[in-house]
Amino acid sequence: MAGKMLFRQKIGDKQLEECCRETVTDAVPQDLIDEELITYPVSFERLDVYTQFLVPGRCRPRRHRTAETTELMLQLVAAKRGISVVPDWLLHEEGMALPLQPVRLGEERISKSIHLGIRKGEGAVDYLAGFLATARDGWGSKDINTNNDSV
Repeated sequence: MAGKMLFRQKIGDKQLEECCRETVTDAVPQDLIDEELITYPVSFERLDVYTQFLVPGRCRPRRHRTAETTELMLQLVAAKRGISVVPDWLLHEEGMALPLQPVRLGEERISKSIHLGIRKGEGAVDYLAGFLATARDGWGSKDINTNNDSV
């Protein structure tokens, strides 16, 4: 799974499509010290940007604020009101129309595991089998663990 990215307002007159595909050098935790970080309204312990990036780097942003929706969060970043950390796929799905600049977080990136539990015997149900096949195609079968010991 691809790492998460930090997004900041794009400066300059590059084409929007180029802007959203362009990758900037890796950010380090110290790069966020003077920034206002905009996240979803969840506890710090549940925010990967803190647990996997800022805390290990012994840093914190100048200010932290929350936004209830992804659209609002990305609009605030586009309006130069702060920065945000979202999965890279989210930028491509919801942020392509906005002047955002992706910046990778650290050399090792932020990784995330997603777990799916299904009941015994439901692995053959069409929509579940289709979901698993789509997940395998999107992330590669090496990243999808299909444990047959379902509950």
